[in-house]
Amino acid sequence: MLISKGNHTLVNAPSETTLRRDLSCAWQLRDQQQWKKAAQACGAILSRHPNCDEALHLLGLLAHERGDNFQAEDYLKRAISLAPDQASHHCNLGAVLNAMGRYAQAEACLLQAL
Repeated sequence: MLISKGNHTLVNAPSETTLRRDLSCAWQLRDQQQWKKAAQACGAILSRHPNCDEALHLLGLLAHERGDNFQAEDYLKRAISLAPDQASHHCNLGAVLNAMGRYAQAEACLLQAL
């Protein structure tokens, strides 16, 4: 089944639908402060969709929230490498770098988000 989505054609629309549902669930778990379950959900998503920038982005946020900024930086940089036009990825990497005291790099990331 082919479904057009913007400039992209999805060959496997049910897979895309499942991915969106699973990502929504992972974000809801984060919002409910069920961080371990949210991270597990992201891991499951990445096992099926290893290039899912949104799952990596969420893992970066979860790592930052638990104080592991080095891991957060890694996840967010990986998300950015997959989706360099996503301002939220750059913005959150900027926040992580700021928390690490790397102010010049944080500023560059935040400017990239604009």
